[in-house]
Amino acid sequence: MLDETVLAPDGTMRNAFPVGRNLTGLSYCNVTVTTRHPGYAEGAISTGVYLPLKGWNERMLGIGGSGFVAGNLRPDVLAPIASGWATVSSSAGVSVGTMANRATEVQNSDAWALRSTGNVDLEALADFGHRALSDAAAIGKAVVESFYGQPPRYRYWNGCSTGGRQALMLAQRYPDAYHGLLGGCPAINWARFLSTDIVPQLVMRDVAGGHVPAPCEFRAITAAALEQCDGLDGVVDGYVTDPEACKFNASSVLGKTIDCPDLPSVTTTISKAAVAAAEAAWAGYHTVDGEWRYYGVSRTTNITGGGSLANTICQANGTCNLAPFGIASNWVKNFLMKDLEADPMTLNLAEFDRLWQVSVQEWASFMATDDPDLRPFHRAGSKLLVWHGLDDIQIHAGGTEEYYNRVLAVDPNATDYFRFFQAPGIGHCSGGAGAYPGESLQSLMDWVEKDTAPNTLYGRTTSGKERPLCLYPKKVIYNGGKNTDDASSYSCV
Repeated sequence: MLDETVLAPDGTMRNAFPVGRNLTGLSYCNVTVTTRHPGYAEGAISTGVYLPLKGWNERMLGIGGSGFVAGNLRPDVLAPIASGWATVSSSAGVSVGTMANRATEVQNSDAWALRSTGNVDLEALADFGHRALSDAAAIGKAVVESFYGQPPRYRYWNGCSTGGRQALMLAQRYPDAYHGLLGGCPAINWARFLSTDIVPQLVMRDVAGGHVPAPCEFRAITAAALEQCDGLDGVVDGYVTDPEACKFNASSVLGKTIDCPDLPSVTTTISKAAVAAAEAAWAGYHTVDGEWRYYGVSRTTNITGGGSLANTICQANGTCNLAPFGIASNWVKNFLMKDLEADPMTLNLAEFDRLWQVSVQEWASFMATDDPDLRPFHRAGSKLLVWHGLDDIQIHAGGTEEYYNRVLAVDPNATDYFRFFQAPGIGHCSGGAGAYPGESLQSLMDWVEKDTAPNTLYGRTTSGKERPLCLYPKKVIYNGGKNTDDASSYSCV
């Protein structure tokens, strides 16, 4: 391909490479290798390798996926070419990954999840979960060496969400595949967390009694939480640097009359159902017996809108409907209920409790990425850098924090090869009022190639404000500097 122009329409950032802008003058060779695993999965696995025709930086970058898409997503695989990277990514045999199919495939596994009702395609799930990752690394290295006449000097991985889960999977199962792994907002503990994303919807349904709250109710609840907690860190800047310090109670705004663009013709007050759903999203998943099972989101996370936990959609006639997060609902339908025609919104909470156990019992070995023993990864000489937005609306940052602490319990010196940073005010992989760590890949490269371990990641907000992101467990605090927009006015303690 010569002088290609690529535009990504979603306007987001993906760890290091800005998309949502024109990428011009991309000249590259695309080698696609199709493989199968005889005796295992029947589907063909497509591994794409993208090779810049000029200015190769002698490095290879594996590109992660999103939701139920394992990889080969455009423009993700193309944006790094502008900086000289050769990139590699895999379909894992379960997805195409084109921009045209992206929205559908990311949230939907219907095409490959089941061999028949009640019968999950185990080999397809294994390819998606882990097996294709090792294949892609080997294929990418071989194609790069064949094309340029030399192997890549350094091999890196860059992914967020599913791509972050893949980074952890590579560290745990294929420790010598890459020299450096960058994982943002990882879908860690997949079997434990993903199904719980529909719980606020089930709670809302039960409390609503047929009257589903409008999105404006959740926006008002979040705004009230932010108003109460924004200044706790000494600076009013539109987000909270330490969400655990925010103790806002949603019941304090129960019955409050609010403006509601979703329902302009009626008077709207914050309902019991909205309060219950918000509290469920914040508290995390508890069984009907009150036993805690998984983490919740922060109180200042936007819990309504596409892909969020308490999303609803209102019709012109004033009726609002539940709108569960598509990836979570699809996981419950296909891998727990094991029926393409099933409706997770018909489950009662006791039935959900049982299906959550099924998820952990049957699928943790395929998807979990929660093995805390990374000493083989350390012996391979590799480095792992993980960050997580504290206002993530889909994957709860508490799970990543828990995993990092478990790794340190196994090896107290794990910071020699694994470092975790929290990103206050950042949502799922991007978005939010906080400072986005857009230079994190460069920090990983400096660690791998110069042995300069990062103690902070520096981020910028969309308005250009600078903040440091602190190496966990340190937290960023305002140190009294005159310019609250400058990173020097903040410290990690």
